[in-house]
Amino acid sequence: MDTWENNFGGITLSKERLLILLLYLCFFCFSSGEVVVELYPKNVTVSGEFFNLDLVVKNIPSDTKCGGFEAKVKYDSNLLSLTNIQLSDIGKNADLKDVNVSNGWISLLWFSNNPYGNFTIATLTFKATSSGNTTIFLDDVSVSDENGYKYQVSVSGSVVTINNINKTFSPPDSYLLIKDFEYNKSITGKLTINNTVTPINKINGTILLKNIQLLGIEPNNDACKEFSYKKSITKGLYSGLAFYGEHNYNQFYLEYGEIKNLSLIAYNVEKNITYISGCIYINVSENDTIFKLKFLSNKSIYKIEKVYKNNTWIGCYLYFNASPNKAGTFEIANIRITPNSSISVDDEYNVYLIDVTAYSGNEKIDLQKSSFKIAGISCNNPYGNNLPYSVFLRSEIFMGNYTGNYTDISYGDVKLISFLYRNDTHPITTISGKIYINSSLLNVLDYDIAPEMTNNIKYKSINLTGDYLYFNLTFNNPITRSRILCIKVTPKINADATTLILANISQNFPISNLKVNIFRVDFSALPPYYYGTVTNLTFSYVPDDAYQNCSELSILNLNLKFFENWKLLMDIYQNGIKTNSSVIISKKTTTTTEINNTIQIDAGYITGTSIEISYGENPTLLYLRLINVKYNITNISGYIFMENSSLVKIDDVSICNETIDKVSYENISFNESSIFFNLSFKQPISGNVSLLMFHIEAKVDTTADTSIYLSNLTIYSNTTKINLTVRNMTVHVLKRKTNNPPELFVAFNIINNKEVHFYAFGYDKDNDRLKYFWEFGDGSNSTDKDPVHRYADYSEYVVRCIVRDAVNGTDEVKFIINIANLSPIIYNLSDTQFYIGENESSNKTVYLNISLNNPFPYPISGYIDFENFIEYQIPKHQYKFDLLPNETINLTIPVNVSKSTTIEWNVKYYVAYPNRFSGNSKYQLLYYEWRFKNSIKFSKKPVVKIYEYTKTISLNNSNIILKISKNKIFKDYIVEKVISVNAIPKKDVVYYCIISLVGFMLGMGLIRRIK
Repeated sequence: MDTWENNFGGITLSKERLLILLLYLCFFCFSSGEVVVELYPKNVTVSGEFFNLDLVVKNIPSDTKCGGFEAKVKYDSNLLSLTNIQLSDIGKNADLKDVNVSNGWISLLWFSNNPYGNFTIATLTFKATSSGNTTIFLDDVSVSDENGYKYQVSVSGSVVTINNINKTFSPPDSYLLIKDFEYNKSITGKLTINNTVTPINKINGTILLKNIQLLGIEPNNDACKEFSYKKSITKGLYSGLAFYGEHNYNQFYLEYGEIKNLSLIAYNVEKNITYISGCIYINVSENDTIFKLKFLSNKSIYKIEKVYKNNTWIGCYLYFNASPNKAGTFEIANIRITPNSSISVDDEYNVYLIDVTAYSGNEKIDLQKSSFKIAGISCNNPYGNNLPYSVFLRSEIFMGNYTGNYTDISYGDVKLISFLYRNDTHPITTISGKIYINSSLLNVLDYDIAPEMTNNIKYKSINLTGDYLYFNLTFNNPITRSRILCIKVTPKINADATTLILANISQNFPISNLKVNIFRVDFSALPPYYYGTVTNLTFSYVPDDAYQNCSELSILNLNLKFFENWKLLMDIYQNGIKTNSSVIISKKTTTTTEINNTIQIDAGYITGTSIEISYGENPTLLYLRLINVKYNITNISGYIFMENSSLVKIDDVSICNETIDKVSYENISFNESSIFFNLSFKQPISGNVSLLMFHIEAKVDTTADTSIYLSNLTIYSNTTKINLTVRNMTVHVLKRKTNNPPELFVAFNIINNKEVHFYAFGYDKDNDRLKYFWEFGDGSNSTDKDPVHRYADYSEYVVRCIVRDAVNGTDEVKFIINIANLSPIIYNLSDTQFYIGENESSNKTVYLNISLNNPFPYPISGYIDFENFIEYQIPKHQYKFDLLPNETINLTIPVNVSKSTTIEWNVKYYVAYPNRFSGNSKYQLLYYEWRFKNSIKFSKKPVVKIYEYTKTISLNNSNIILKISKNKIFKDYIVEKVISVNAIPKKDVVYYCIISLVGFMLGMGLIRRIK
């Protein structure tokens, strides 16, 4: 073999060795540009039990970026255990995340804001269990670009040396120390971490404050290197055990003859409840002997025990147990309640939960528990004096506004409906007619004359046929205002629906009918149940280098104000390790005594009659409320005054939602400095009642105090004037020290290609009120927060949204929106027109054939949603699908219809939206949507009719009779020609005969010739 030697720095190489070296250098240079996945640092010496490694990706090209990442962490389980995988900000921004600490698996997928270059995926926390040397490496590594193509990847792990471990590790402790707090007064709490894992790299976490006002937050400036926090104030969503009856959580009204369902539900419970037991106690006071309850069996309720005192029934215990093995919202037990006699409007019966025990597996869990009230309503003289109707239908529970009388009923309940007559000037001795009740929605359980009419009936005929209740009644004595009929109805369907009960009376009386709102009972889809104001505080804290090795470190000082029913939860991490969090209250006092017979202005808390506001903040909501009032109040009027209207203004006054249905008369007027109110009630009110709500906001940036006070109050209990204790509101206006500009994120949907629904999500640390300005790129703009804009042409448009706070701090988001003519959905209906005979069933099946195509260069997920499906039935109300690029799927959905209706449905495509402004991750396309409506019509088969038409016309001096038989379907016509001999001149008769004979002979000759 020929050799060729050269000298490199004193090293002699043969030709072959030099070639190998050159090839290696070429390969090294080529490989330096490939994607690298590694654990950093590559060599670790562990002196304590816990240590961290960063999972890093390098060399992702900027033109193709990163679309997906997968890897599995492998290690020696005899020496190490993986305790936590903390995703980086880039990892958290992935649209799909699958992280499993137990098997070391990480899978991330980005649809937008794809990362590139060098970045950290996650920080891995390991616990060393034994001394020794080992290697942590990565397996099943896959990195793909934003189009789904895999990169060539170089992978490297980390070599770990573990020194002798003698101590037993315990996680750090974090505690919030609060000393001597009083309700409604500010107090400083100090958040501290001890038993720290050194060195301290980062402390972060969340603090949840329920019914606690966060007045300020300050880091320990001496020890702080970096600090940031984010505060959001929301309504707290209830989680625990709740009672639910007649579409609310607090109470229902019950009248004799009605049956209502009271359900005990687990509401919004995070942990899986495997077993639960307890007792439902319905409390009846010692003196209430007329009220009784009937409970129907329930498989969860295994024992019912009545409670007696002095031989009088005073309550009832219902013991229950269940093994639901569920989380979320679901029913545990159901009680059907009916009274055995009428209940007065003043009667209230409390329902409590006691002795509740719940488990999630072997873990005992503590659940919040709500209470419930059953209230009565009086039937004595319920009709008022100014009703414009002589005959009307009403619900025993809701008399309402008789110009639009309505009642609500939940599926499973039984509602008592009354048919009444009221006319003082026209006594009657007989009445007849019919009442329409939609039998497809409502089932009539019982009907009869009203009990109070039993002794006044001379003749009665009442019968139910189809949708009509016919009646014919004669009375012994004339009536002027009376309840005549009682009808018990219950919904047939478990769905939201509305129907009317209509009266048709033979006499000419003004009539008011009854609108019935049916509510679906679906515990998994109950509306939110809020329980107070909640502040969520998220923070991140990096200590100064000099404090990174402290065993105890004071982090934050929180300035707090406590209200009633407060709750404080913390979730704090140090170096990615969750701490043992606790709240230490050294002393808890309250200077507030029990408040009775009081009317006050407050912020929603009984003891809170002072508030702090600053210029530019969102308006603060205040209430006018009755607190523990023992009187039965029928009317209340007066003024609310702002002491210094140059500091603070009043706006947006209304009756509280819980009260609006109870008001029979209202007169409210207001300006920036005062409110006048005059309210009368259908039934007397008492206890704790919110009357009015209004907003206030600061008009100037200064520090000053003012007050909001009540004046000229007039309060009646029927005709008796009463006095209540008055508590006014103190307002502390605080001058702003600094301003944090708002932050903005926007999203949008594209509907039917050209209609775009924009959404602005503005956040302001100072809780400032925010204003928005949109430019849509076609010359149009809007100041709405969430505008809807329709583009005229298909094109690309630059959209800009600016958010501005009260002191001109701003943030802006700009992006390009592509308005494209997309038609990815093709469909047809098998039938849209049906003809129904007299005895033929109207139930038909229509087949909706849908073809769905993905026109985008990336996979999509989508849904088909049906709406307003009360009048038709489908197997599912929603269909989910996934499509690869250019993939097409076909679906056939049967739709059962029984009458003319409109099928409404839409298709949503959830797609990745390309980021056209580098580095901007502050906008997102939520989905494309296409909406469809299709009418299905039913009609009777057409009746075939024959129309005869006769006319005499003159043709060649001959009379011609045209007789046309017209059939609507076949359209056949019959024409007959009749020649009247009398109309032919005699001299022409011989001529006609000769011509006819010649024609006959020629015809016979022709036939013979053919043969």
